[in-house]
Amino acid sequence: MKGLAVTAISVLAGLPSQAVAVADGPDFLRVVGVREGSALSLRDGPGLDAGRIALMPAGTDGLRNLGCRGGPSLVEWQAMTVRERAAARRRSWCNVEFRGLKGWAAGWYLGEGSAP
Repeated sequence: MKGLAVTAISVLAGLPSQAVAVADGPDFLRVVGVREGSALSLRDGPGLDAGRIALMPAGTDGLRNLGCRGGPSLVEWQAMTVRERAAARRRSWCNVEFRGLKGWAAGWYLGEGSAP
């Protein structure tokens, strides 16, 4: 019996991390909804009053998603109306990596992106 337990633990330990990962959004984001020629601020905190670190031009892609806060859970999102979803997006801030800098960007200007 002891050998069976050791074997089971060894098999579970060898599983890829994706097998037990929890979905929490895309790995990469892009700047959306910002006019061409404009830019989205990368800030040192999640809020409009936080200091600006850098500007990310419209269409910037490949922003590493380090986690978002202020938005609803997936279950809450699925139960929301279109109007409620739009309001919820206005409260979301995402921690991203842009050209080696880590900071916060308004979630309502971010969409799913692709890897650099």
